[in-house]
Amino acid sequence: MKSAPRKTSKTKSATMPAGPKAVQLRHWLLFWTLVLCVMIVINASFAKYQKPSSDLVMETDAMAVIADSLEKQADMLEKQAEAMQEMKPEGRLFITVDNAHGLCGSEAALLDLPADQTFQFRDEKTGVTASLPYNFAWGTDGYGAFPSEVNGFETNSFLFGKVGTYDSGCWFRDSSLTIYPPTSTTSLLRSLSGTQVRQRNVNGLTVLSYSQTEQNTNFTNQVWDAIGRTYWYRIVSKAGQLSDAEAVSIIQSLRVTR
Repeated sequence: MKSAPRKTSKTKSATMPAGPKAVQLRHWLLFWTLVLCVMIVINASFAKYQKPSSDLVMETDAMAVIADSLEKQADMLEKQAEAMQEMKPEGRLFITVDNAHGLCGSEAALLDLPADQTFQFRDEKTGVTASLPYNFAWGTDGYGAFPSEVNGFETNSFLFGKVGTYDSGCWFRDSSLTIYPPTSTTSLLRSLSGTQVRQRNVNGLTVLSYSQTEQNTNFTNQVWDAIGRTYWYRIVSKAGQLSDAEAVSIIQSLRVTR
């Protein structure tokens, strides 16, 4: 089997143009921005005969802020689309939560390679950032993997790491990072009664690491709970592909930015 194309550099060297979907999306947002601006002008023309000038100024300013916000969103979406286009494995499709089950058994030969770079993850909702392990060649000859993707089965949860297979031949991402509201170490230890837990301090976070059998599968998950003042983070390695050193490295990289 020929090896999948690999990206050897740890830093991006060039930016590819945005794909057709990104261009269409930007045009769509810009179109509605222009429509909104026209509405501002029309509204101002009619309103000046009906409203005090102070009310008119406030309303016009509010509409202008909305228009500016739409323009910024268009720029942000275009940049995100460019980033995804640049990372796309040439000649391969992306493995996602949506299509993984449909690919069961279609390509059994997964490229079992160690991570050779890190990806700077950021969750816009919580402001959490982390450095996640990645290898451009993870997947198969026909399918590649995003550095991270949303876990649709749990709130504020993200998948990353190697691609593995269940006994049925269906694919999964080995590792996940889930962000929970803060909890206490005492409360968490109480819920883990009877489980052998290793407790330590990593960068000011209390870290509990342990093994946990997953229901309905043959996997024994490796779990790292990192308890902080702002959030409680849980890293899970489904098939043990994430080492303790790699998990600790992710925990050390955790930041909350606003």
